[in-house]
Amino acid sequence: MGGLAIINLLVSQESITVGKLKIPFLMTVNGMLLLMSVVNYLRFIKSDSNNPNAMVRSVMIGTLLKLMVFAGSALAYATQVKTPLGMINLIIAMAFYMIFTWLEIKWVIRK
Repeated sequence: MGGLAIINLLVSQESITVGKLKIPFLMTVNGMLLLMSVVNYLRFIKSDSNNPNAMVRSVMIGTLLKLMVFAGSALAYATQVKTPLGMINLIIAMAFYMIFTWLEIKWVIRK
């Protein structure tokens, strides 16, 4: 689903909005966060389970990278489209970030 969201955003040139929601932006953020969560989880699986410091560093780096990409994508979208995103879109995207971070931590706890 995440890959389809990114492809849809790249192919679609017109802005799809539902009320004040910018669906292409939200789909792209959702897809990017899903992809990054899976990559971070795969990276975490390869880390040494006997070294708890390495495990904590892996999770912290993954969370920081997701936050940086989230902020960068919001900035890039705002500068490319030249229209304001709106507070509701940023709040929903941040909710996606928190959900994926929570899921990633749940995956880590299970290991």
